Amino acid sequence: MLHITHLALFLSFMILGAYSTTDIIRLLKDNTHDAYIVGGCVRDTLLGRIPGDWDITTSAHPEKIKQLFRRTIDTGIEHGTVTVRMHGESYEVTTYRVDGEYSDHRRPDSVVFTDNLVEDLKRRDFTINAMAIALNGEQKYELIDPFDGIGDIKRKIMRTPCDPDKTFSDDPLRMMRAVRFATQLNFDIYPETFEAIQRNAYRLEIISSERIVEELNLDDATAARFTTVYSQYVQEMHAAYKQHAMIRPQKGEDGKKVRLTDEQVKHNLEEQLALSQTIIDLRKKYYKEYLKFLTPRQIEKLGKMEKKQAGNVQKTWGKRQASPQVRPGHRPMGKSVMPPRQEKK
Repeated sequence: MLHITHLALFLSFMILGAYSTTDIIRLLKDNTHDAYIVGGCVRDTLLGRIPGDWDITTSAHPEKIKQLFRRTIDTGIEHGTVTVRMHGESYEVTTYRVDGEYSDHRRPDSVVFTDNLVEDLKRRDFTINAMAIALNGEQKYELIDPFDGIGDIKRKIMRTPCDPDKTFSDDPLRMMRAVRFATQLNFDIYPETFEAIQRNAYRLEIISSERIVEELNLDDATAARFTTVYSQYVQEMHAAYKQHAMIRPQKGEDGKKVRLTDEQVKHNLEEQLALSQTIIDLRKKYYKEYLKFLTPRQIEKLGKMEKKQAGNVQKTWGKRQASPQVRPGHRPMGKSVMPPRQEKK
C-alpha cells in the first residue's frame, strides 16, 4: 500500500468533477462497507489524464447496493455489477469477486463474492488496471497496488497480474487491448506477456466482430481487416523474437544458475540490439497500418496528443539543460574541482 501524498492536490481537482463518486463511496462506508475507485480511472489519474468514467469496487453485495441507493440498474447483477444513477450520471458499482471459468471467452460462467480486495484486483486484465484508491476516511488517497501497477506505469510496460496464458485464454480480446494500450500509451509489452500473446494469437479468430467494433470503435468490415493485420503483426514479432533468440543461463548440478561466458554475453547484447531495431521498424510499419483504421478526426486528435507529448519532453529537457543537477563528486566539463595550488614559503 502506498499513500500518494504527491497526488493529493491533483486528486482533489479531479474529485471536483466527480462529487457523485465520493457520495457513493461515503454512503457505502457509512454502512460499514469498504469501497474504492478502481481500474481505468485510477490508471488515468496516475498518468495525469482526466478519467472518462469512474468505476467503484466494494465489499457490499448487489442486494445491499440496491437497498442503499434510490436509482439503480441491474447492469450485470449476476456478476455483481449494479449501475447507480446519481446527478444525471451513471456509475458502475461492482462487488469484490473471484471469477470462475470463461466458457464463452467473454464473461465468467460464475462468480464468487469475496471480502478480499486483492482477490478482486487479481482478476483484472493488466497490472496498470489492477489498482484501487480510497477517496475518504482514514485511508484517504491511499493506493492499493498489490501487483506493482504504478511501477509498471513508471517503467512503461504492459503486464498481467497473474498467469498471462490464463488471462488471454479467458478472454482473447485482452490481447488486442494490450496492443491498443501499448500503442496509445507508448508502453512496451512485458516479454512474458508478449510470449503469451504469441502462443494464444490463434484464439483471435473466436472473437466476434461486434466485440472488436466495441473495443476499437470500428465498423464490421474494418474490424475484420484489423484482425488480419493484427495477426500479421503478431506473427512478424514472433519471428523477430525467434530470429534474435537470447542465450538463457542454465542450471548446474547444484540447481544454481551457471553464469554466462563473455562470448555468450556479447552474443546476447548483439541480438538485443538487432531485436530492438527490428521491433522499432515493425512498430513504424504497423503504426502506418493502424492510422488507416482511424477517421480524419481521430488522426487529428492523435496528432495533437503526440505534439503535446513531444512539447512536454522538450520543455522538460530544456529545464534540465538550463539548470543541470551536479551530482556529489561530479566534475562539470571545463571546470576544475581541485583547490588552487599554494606556493611554498
